[in-house]
Amino acid sequence: MRIFHFGFLLFFCATTVSSAQKYQVIQDDKIKNYIKVEEFKSVYYALLKDVANVCSGRLTWYNVSGKVILSLSNHKICFFFKSKDVIIDSKKLTLPYSTKLISEQLYIPLDFFLSEKFSNISGYKISVDHEKKVFFFDSIINIYSPRFYLENGNTLLSIELAEKIPYDVQKISKRNYVVTFFRGKAIPEKIELEDGYIKKIEVIQDNRLTKCKITLDSEDLNVESFLKENPLRLILKISQISTEEKEMCETPIALTGLTEITKLTTLEPSTTREIFLSMKPQSMKQPEEKKKIIVIDPGHGGEDPGAIGPNGTKEKDINLTIAKKLASLLEESGYTVYLTRDSDVFIPLVDRTNFANEKNADLFISIHCNASIKKNTGGFEIYFLSETASDPGAMATQALENSVIKLEGLPTKKREKLQELLWSMVVNEFMNEASELSSFITKEVTKRTKIENRGIKQAGFYVLRGAQMPAVLVECAFISNKEEEAKLRSRRFQEQIADSIYSGISQYLNKRKT
Repeated sequence: MRIFHFGFLLFFCATTVSSAQKYQVIQDDKIKNYIKVEEFKSVYYALLKDVANVCSGRLTWYNVSGKVILSLSNHKICFFFKSKDVIIDSKKLTLPYSTKLISEQLYIPLDFFLSEKFSNISGYKISVDHEKKVFFFDSIINIYSPRFYLENGNTLLSIELAEKIPYDVQKISKRNYVVTFFRGKAIPEKIELEDGYIKKIEVIQDNRLTKCKITLDSEDLNVESFLKENPLRLILKISQISTEEKEMCETPIALTGLTEITKLTTLEPSTTREIFLSMKPQSMKQPEEKKKIIVIDPGHGGEDPGAIGPNGTKEKDINLTIAKKLASLLEESGYTVYLTRDSDVFIPLVDRTNFANEKNADLFISIHCNASIKKNTGGFEIYFLSETASDPGAMATQALENSVIKLEGLPTKKREKLQELLWSMVVNEFMNEASELSSFITKEVTKRTKIENRGIKQAGFYVLRGAQMPAVLVECAFISNKEEEAKLRSRRFQEQIADSIYSGISQYLNKRKT
């Protein structure tokens, strides 16, 4: 018996003391604890306990038989000490390398956690950056975060789908609807709103069902639902029911079946509206309104990466991604949109403004991420042009964004003349409009994101000088802040920012029109 205990002790404590390095974990858009990683002969191993914690799994140790079972999402994965064998739900799998037992902890070859097999069990697509020592755990979902917009007096709720999923829309009370997706997988969240026709949105994951509970602001609202392609998404259009429509349509309840829209009433609400409108005297046809032109400027690019986050995220990449998402929303709503760059190229600041002027743009929106030497500084800011910075923080941001001019080299005579011309132009005409636009955008960002609102500020940005239209510079978040860098990398936050800017622009232009 003593020999057995001595032998087991040697077996269990074999291998040298751990020299593991800690890798930061970014799970969806949140920073989590670390995962310890060991490297042996160019092969990476991850500490099983740490991975289990991130995935909310449970470990059961069997020291005598030399194995550990990871219970995760109704699956059981059995690892053996110093063995290549793995049993997943009674099915045997052979790893390319044996597990490592170090300081009484079990390390698993990293490639297993990066595999499709483990992704299907854990529900995460896992990737790793060894240079920056960062793990990315991205939830595998087929239903994305709800997005909402105010458009032409209506509220639109858009739920993008990764695939065609059976769904059902039910009215459960006068102000409450539930959209149920069968075989759905989403990230649970709760969104509280202060204006528009939606008061609250709650996404709940219930086993294989995803439920989106919607609380309306009033009982006198009509809800219509329909699918749209490219990208695939379910749209709920929420509009006010007029007094005349109430009288003509007794129960305007909109339901969908599993794959198509059906109605409980014999008369479609939309048809009712058309009949009612046809009874009104028709006014003379109005001349077609000229499409508004919007230029979006993704800041930095090419040899100018902009600010770089603690985990290596480059501002230029985030700016371009958000700008493209914003452009797509605006184009779908009928605006004419131009990007100053649609790829990773360097464009001088003066050329960006001049491009907007040449296109006779109605608005110029420059997209950026902020940075600070204080690593905990964070939040959203929006700027419009002033020769004097509104505060020391604005002055620091101005210096940061204007520093790119050093990369432009010696200006040509043509560019020197252009700079002199643009910089001498009076911009006061557009400052009030830019301030108003900033107010709309800031309000929308506050509704959608959970980061600090640092307010509307002014500074002398070169990229805004000489713009012959209302022009603003958006600082989406601080890429120098680890938590906000994680958000900036996430699809959800990128869409929240794009949606906020889009809604702000729409409300601003609608107000100017009326």
